Amino acid sequence: TLFLSVMPFESAVVVVDCFFCEGIKVIFQLALAVLDTNVDKLLICKDDGEAMTVLGRYLDSVTNKDSTLPPIPHLHSLLSDDVEPYPEVDIFRLIKSSYEKFGSIRADLIEQMRFKQRLKVIQTLEDTTKRNVVRTIVTETSFTIDELEELYALFKAEHLTSC
Repeated sequence: TLFLSVMPFESAVVVVDCFFCEGIKVIFQLALAVLDTNVDKLLICKDDGEAMTVLGRYLDSVTNKDSTLPPIPHLHSLLSDDVEPYPEVDIFRLIKSSYEKFGSIRADLIEQMRFKQRLKVIQTLEDTTKRNVVRTIVTETSFTIDELEELYALFKAEHLTSC
């Protein structure tokens, strides 16, 4: 879904096709190729929103010259006030580049790295959820933020032990 939601449909179909043939490895390689291509622009970004805009503009410029479908631009490209259009990137060249630069990365290594990061990702999601819940109800109660966080942890622990 990483590429499907930001890349033009006619290009995203090629990525999905590669995924069915090669598995998660090709998605990882493509992500690395996109980051590698945009590394200079990403390094000067001041926040994650700016980085997402850089990556979104790049991925929106990925084209499939073999497609018979008319190009369907994404909303951010229609609303963009950029004077200069982003140069077109051929999906097949991007895939070729990803294999040339990152094709040596083994699928088992990718799985090992994913497993290693999984706990951090789950903890970050949990922390974000807790923050959002506390922020939502803090104005409606007389509890402090610390007290609400403790109540959240208690409720979560009780809920997990009851399952």
